[in-house]
Amino acid sequence: MRHEALGFPLLAAIRFLAARQACFDHCINLNQTWLSKTGLSAQDLADLAAGREVAAFSEAENALLATVAKVQRKERVGEDEIQRLHGLGWKDSDILDASVQGTNMLGMSCLFEAFSK
Repeated sequence: MRHEALGFPLLAAIRFLAARQACFDHCINLNQTWLSKTGLSAQDLADLAAGREVAAFSEAENALLATVAKVQRKERVGEDEIQRLHGLGWKDSDILDASVQGTNMLGMSCLFEAFSK
């Protein structure tokens, strides 16, 4: 909540993407509500869900979201992509923190599925 570089709307967007992939409807709805309350429009939310750039986010935030989405899909993130993120002002620790935020829910979904009745 107090990350020096990753703001609340960006973190909620990352959780929204993870919830969509993990099929957690309640988390999708919760993060969508939070994003709406922070000023994202219906079009912004549609763009986020479709994997398009979101007008409410900066170029740097959109680039980081795209990288986190790749991580969530288990795709390789190349050095050129990391260098682009660095050029947009992100530190390695920011990229890692965003990626961890984006994958934590996916791990929880594995546990939930394994141990649910």
